[in-house]
Amino acid sequence: MDKIQAQRLWESLYGEKTVAYDFAAQEIHKEDYRNPDSFYCWREDYIRPLTSGGRNVPSNLRIESQSSYDRRDGKSNFRIGNAIFEVRKGRKYGTYALFDVTDRNHPFNREPDLDNQNEFYNRNRFNLIYGKKQEKFNLKNPSAIGQAYFKENTKGLISSQPIIEMPLDEDEDSPSILSEVKEESPIEEQAQQKRETAPETILENQPVREEEKVPEEAPSMEKVKEQLLEEAQEASSREEKELVLEDEKPSPMEASSSGKQPISFAEEDKR
Repeated sequence: MDKIQAQRLWESLYGEKTVAYDFAAQEIHKEDYRNPDSFYCWREDYIRPLTSGGRNVPSNLRIESQSSYDRRDGKSNFRIGNAIFEVRKGRKYGTYALFDVTDRNHPFNREPDLDNQNEFYNRNRFNLIYGKKQEKFNLKNPSAIGQAYFKENTKGLISSQPIIEMPLDEDEDSPSILSEVKEESPIEEQAQQKRETAPETILENQPVREEEKVPEEAPSMEKVKEQLLEEAQEASSREEKELVLEDEKPSPMEASSSGKQPISFAEEDKR
């Protein structure tokens, strides 16, 4: 294809624009067709490669940058940076097109249109594909462009309002967060005092150690003498009672002469 035919292909895809973007968000300039000295060099390529059954017809041609052409290397399924691309048959017209299938559940067509040729949109998409820092921006209609931002490599759709990060002002006199100590409540202080002042209690079933056993005091000599005297007095009183009972009992001869039967000691005790 010569330069005149390539310019016609450009006009059929991008109209009167002199700056455009290919499917991988690479910027290309109309005047830099196959210019090896320019960073914005571009060339034509087949949507569906001839080796995969594509035909050499204008409907199977598209424009892409030289870097995207080199990375694709004539494949139907390929990866550029964080994005995965695949040649698929479109549902609307039944023609083949390049789809971004980074999120397999939401593939979207990368044919050039008004939305995907937005400069601001492509600059941010370029940063996402090639792993650069993402810029904060506010899109008026993110749903129209929106399928470019998914969780796998974009962490979801970006909010419609810009995020403003305010720096924290730290004074020299103000204590840091790490140095702050949590103050105890009055309830916790009272509980701590009770724990410190409470006496140690021994459970009933808890075995007492030998060290904790208190030795019993030995009885004094006076208490021993008193106990011995009391025991001797009790023994003497018992002997006197027994002698008195024996004297009061009648002999067996006196009992027979009186005609009375002798009373046994058991009966006497009963009386």
